[in-house]
Amino acid sequence: MIADLAIYHLDPDITLAELSGRLTLGNRLTEVEHAIKDCIEKGARKLALDLTSLTFMDSAGLGMVMLCAGKVRELGGRMTIVGAQGHVKKVLELTQIHQVIPMVPDRAGLSAAFEAAPSPPSV
Repeated sequence: MIADLAIYHLDPDITLAELSGRLTLGNRLTEVEHAIKDCIEKGARKLALDLTSLTFMDSAGLGMVMLCAGKVRELGGRMTIVGAQGHVKKVLELTQIHQVIPMVPDRAGLSAAFEAAPSPPSV
């Protein structure tokens, strides 16, 4: 299954982009990237990517995550990754992305992660 995206607003100021399926090179990846960047341009400054239901991510998907993190940071915001597991978590850890973008295991810790975490270094 190609990646699917749903966007939610949590608390008054957290935007959650929930991804499911496979995030790989192709037209759908471009659509997902544009949708997330659109949220950022419309004011999302606390952005969470929920990857709980994402089963696969290739280098293009990883690049999209980094581009979105850079965009939100450029505008003074922060991004956190939620629920990465299996292959996706391994990819994030092998590439050291978890050193740049904070990761939390589930949505329960999301508010605390944004309050506690200082902005990580530039990407």
